[in-house]
Amino acid sequence: MEAAGELRWDIEPCNGRSCFFTSESYEKYSLGPTLAELLLLSNKPAPAEPTQKDSEASCSKAPVPDSQSPVAAHPTKNILPFPEPRVPYPRFSSLTAFEQDAYVKLMIRFLNKKNTYISFPHMKEYNHYQFLKSKSSSEVPEFQKFLQNTARSCAEDYSVLCADAKLYIQELVKACQTHVKNYNPFYTVHEITSILGGKFIPDLTLKLEKSLLKMGSVKFVKITFPSDGIPMPTSYKKVSQMTPPVKKANRVHTNVSLDPNISKLAPKYCPQVVLTSQALFTLLNNHAPGYIEQWEIPLCVKTIDSIDGKQCKVVYIDSPLPKKELSTRDKSQMFHSVVLDNFMVKNSMIPLKTTTLDKESSDSHVEGHKASRSLPHGDKEMDFLTDVTELETFGSVDMGASSNTPLSESSPPESPQCSLKNSLLDRMKIEKQIIAATTSAKLGFSSDEVSHVKKKKVSNEEESDISIESDNKLRTSSASSTGAQPTTSNDSDSDDDKLVIDIDCKMSKCGNAPSADSTPTAPRQRKRKISKDVDPLGQILKMQTQLLKTDTKKMEQTSSLNVEKSELTPHAQQVLSSSCLESQKKVEASHSSNNKYKLPSDLMALQEDAAEYAVEPEENCAYKLFSLDDMLLLLRSNVHTIKTRSLKKPFKLQIPVFVLTKVDYQSCYGVESLTESELCRLWTESLAHSMCELYVGHVDALTSKFFMLEEIAVENVKESMNTFKSVNCLNSLRHILKWVTGLQDGSYLLSHVSGDSSVYLYKNTPDNIRGAYNLHEAHCNAPKEPSSLSVPWVPLNPNLLLKFHIQHGRPPCTFPPAPEKDTGINKLNQPRKAPCQEKTDVLPATSASNNNNTQNRKNRRQRQKAKKKAQKAKATLQENT
Repeated sequence: MEAAGELRWDIEPCNGRSCFFTSESYEKYSLGPTLAELLLLSNKPAPAEPTQKDSEASCSKAPVPDSQSPVAAHPTKNILPFPEPRVPYPRFSSLTAFEQDAYVKLMIRFLNKKNTYISFPHMKEYNHYQFLKSKSSSEVPEFQKFLQNTARSCAEDYSVLCADAKLYIQELVKACQTHVKNYNPFYTVHEITSILGGKFIPDLTLKLEKSLLKMGSVKFVKITFPSDGIPMPTSYKKVSQMTPPVKKANRVHTNVSLDPNISKLAPKYCPQVVLTSQALFTLLNNHAPGYIEQWEIPLCVKTIDSIDGKQCKVVYIDSPLPKKELSTRDKSQMFHSVVLDNFMVKNSMIPLKTTTLDKESSDSHVEGHKASRSLPHGDKEMDFLTDVTELETFGSVDMGASSNTPLSESSPPESPQCSLKNSLLDRMKIEKQIIAATTSAKLGFSSDEVSHVKKKKVSNEEESDISIESDNKLRTSSASSTGAQPTTSNDSDSDDDKLVIDIDCKMSKCGNAPSADSTPTAPRQRKRKISKDVDPLGQILKMQTQLLKTDTKKMEQTSSLNVEKSELTPHAQQVLSSSCLESQKKVEASHSSNNKYKLPSDLMALQEDAAEYAVEPEENCAYKLFSLDDMLLLLRSNVHTIKTRSLKKPFKLQIPVFVLTKVDYQSCYGVESLTESELCRLWTESLAHSMCELYVGHVDALTSKFFMLEEIAVENVKESMNTFKSVNCLNSLRHILKWVTGLQDGSYLLSHVSGDSSVYLYKNTPDNIRGAYNLHEAHCNAPKEPSSLSVPWVPLNPNLLLKFHIQHGRPPCTFPPAPEKDTGINKLNQPRKAPCQEKTDVLPATSASNNNNTQNRKNRRQRQKAKKKAQKAKATLQENT
């Protein structure tokens, strides 16, 4: 044992065997991360932690639903990174990350639904969606202002156009300029008018009269694509092979005055105006107050001889000439429209005559005319030996039309049989009032003693020479009791005699009324029965029996009214008869206004033989007649593509589809809204073909990626018209067409300058006089870039979601949410939140970087403490030794 304070000399040396400060001991006892841990931390994504609400006062007023929120966890696979802004955001959003994510989920569910279609269990969620929508909409204007400032800062984006696109547009413009040489070179100003002038008609519509021809073939369209952006082939070689510039120019520029099909159709139907669908769109695409579109449209006025030998004046309006100014955005749209058209079509084709271009209500009146004028054929034969003299037909009151006019010509297009029944009821009521007021005053009889009139009706001379004669005798008890002689019927066959059917007297109440069996008839032989489908008289008799089945109460009320009318003075009876005639004219005027068609019945029933007309190979064209107020328009249009719509099995329809190409310059933020011109283009296509389905293909102008196919309903197009009013466009079209229809024969040029509210009319002059406009020289050079002080920025649509909006829970046109604030409270001791309150979004990049910096500072401090401890231990060891 050593005494206290004595040295111990048998201590083993520590050098070499168990050194205290080594690299192994440092790594073993150090609190800092190792190299392997640092590598894992660098590759590990930012942790997704739940965020806390920043403003509880504003959120407490929100109508939170009782059920679980539709917010669900995002899939961790294939998550696209949220695009970085071109310019840093000026502020954070007023919505928290949780609210933005919930709004995106609710937007997917309720965006296309209205309050009337929401079921009661989902009303609270719908109210929560409306609350978040109003809160998000408050910052949309500020976000749009931020985007506009960003476009000014990045103005070079709007001048991006690849070399292949420049070369193709250059060749296309040269091909279009060759069509200018087909027109006269020199013009002088003839007249000037305002775009929106003349009489304004608030309910003006462009009405389809008849579809004349459907010729050629059309390709099917592809409308199913993945949600990610698809790069399209944009090389000049591929695009020019699929659609050569000369072929594209021939499609765009059409000369209707040289169309051989129109030269055959115009003398038959004698329209006031013949125009193409491109010209129709150009004349409609003039919007106040800017009137920014510049265009030139050639037209010519000719006097032609119709088939009837009469002369008629026709105005031929060709497609507009190429523009003299083209912006980079316009060139990009022209190029990408060719690329997208080739990208979305299939190789399969179908004849255009098998497609359904218009709704049935538009062409029902044409079918009614055809059915009334065409004789049936096939196995349905008519036996002219069958006796029909015992049949009874209706009389007609002269309404200003000829007596041999078929009934179907006055029937409205929607339901001919129903309208015929209503018109006959109106006529019978008027006839009863007139007979009750006039006949009783002349003969001294009461209304119960009015007799039926014997009528012999000659049928239509165009169909057959069968004479139909009706012989009815009425015996009344009142006539026999008073000793008055019954009235005798008139045997005249003139058209002034009317057949009167008195529905007030019921056969069961008239004791002396003859029965059907009491009237002796000679036996006749009937070899064949008339088919129900081709028996017009049988149809009329069936309708007659339905009309005569009235209630007893109605008949008693009518008979009592007739008795009261018979007691009136002759002056009062004359007043009553005049009022009845006026009401009769009003009824007829209402029917004629509903059935007012410009084409006569023979032209309506005329069917064109497609074999007599020609069309270019691999092309298609449709010829239709429209009416605009009192003008008749012949429109030549094309069908873009078609698709198959499935109805009840096994029925299917091929309907037209139009895809509008739209170039977007802000795809990193969202989808751009449609401009007035684009809305007008979609609306014009729906006017030309009412069954057409409308789509918008969004293409990124910077990367040439096709990233979205938007389907648009015609009703949504009309609802989207804020400053674009369709009735103003139609009135402007009517004013210009009325203006040019009064011109003399010759060649003219309609011209409009951008920003001007006037339209100039140039007339062809044979010589180059002083001040003449040289059309060929104006289109000999390449189009100029329009001078503008602002970039062609277009606002975003806040209701269209892209894939990264859905994955990150960020609604369009909103700023990023504020990062989570660290309150210092231990989250492990807190109770777990409900699933509806869990955050499913990743934090912004700024928040993740701040968390990483904080963790690095903690690790650095821990390493410094460990280092100090090691230094102290080493110093103590040295002192002891």
